[in-house]
Amino acid sequence: MFHKVSKIIKVCAYLFLFGNIISQGYSIAINTSYLNTGQLMGVESMILMLWSCFISFLISSLIYGAGEIIEYYEKANSKISDDLTK
Repeated sequence: MFHKVSKIIKVCAYLFLFGNIISQGYSIAINTSYLNTGQLMGVESMILMLWSCFISFLISSLIYGAGEIIEYYEKANSKISDDLTK
């Protein structure tokens, strides 16, 4: 039996992680660029980027964990239904 819901949730976790990191990196780069601030990007923008990556990782880990839990219940339900049909 295919476990479609859990796989979709896991793919969404990866898409969220990479999409959010790219989005936040782009916005941090634009907001702290030389054209906007008149200064070169420094340590502050690097810390903001690391913080953004960390938060993105935490949220995507929660989404992936939900996918793992759903996969566990999908397997348990398919095992029960297989036992009932024997």
